[in-house]
Amino acid sequence: MSSDAIGSELSDRGVFDTDSEIKAITRVSEKCIIEFTFGMLGMEEEFSAMVDAWAQLYDDDSVDMFSIVFRPSGMESDIPIIYAYRMSKFINRIKKLRKTNPKYNKLENVIVLVANKSSRAIINILFKITTPMSNVYLVSEPHQVDVAIECIVNDAPPQEKSINGIKYISAPHVVRNR
Repeated sequence: MSSDAIGSELSDRGVFDTDSEIKAITRVSEKCIIEFTFGMLGMEEEFSAMVDAWAQLYDDDSVDMFSIVFRPSGMESDIPIIYAYRMSKFINRIKKLRKTNPKYNKLENVIVLVANKSSRAIINILFKITTPMSNVYLVSEPHQVDVAIECIVNDAPPQEKSINGIKYISAPHVVRNR
C-alpha cells in the first residue's frame, strides 16, 4: 500500500527536499532520525509537507525503523488547536494500516520540543484524543532533544516517566518489524 493510503498527496519533490520543514536527517549507529522544524511557513503547508514526508518513510525500503523530532523554529511558537485534531486523524489512519501491513510499524520514537504551556496543552489534548503509536519524549529545552536522541541511539529509554525535565511516554505494545 502506498503512502497515498495514508491520505497524503505525494509531491514531485524528494522525500527530504521540502523547503525548510525537514531540517535534518541523521543516521547515527544505524538509527534514522528525521527532524521536522515548524513555524517557518504556513501551518497548512508545513503540516502537508510533514505528512507527505512521514508517509514516504513507510514506502522507503532503505529505512527499517525511524524516529522523528518535532521542533518549533522559535521557542515561542504555538501549536494551533486544529493541529492536534489533524495529527490524531493521521495517527489513527496509520494505526489502522498497521493491522494489515507491518511496514507501518517503522516509527520507533518521537521527540517533541514544547517550550510553552499552550503548546504543551495542545500535545496533551492530542494524547487524550489518541494514544501514541511510538515512544514519546516531551522536552522543554533544545538541549534536551540531544539527551533524548542519545537515549534512542543507545536503545536506553529512561527508567522513570520523567527525568531531567524530559517526560517519557512508553507506547502501548506494538509488533515491530525486527
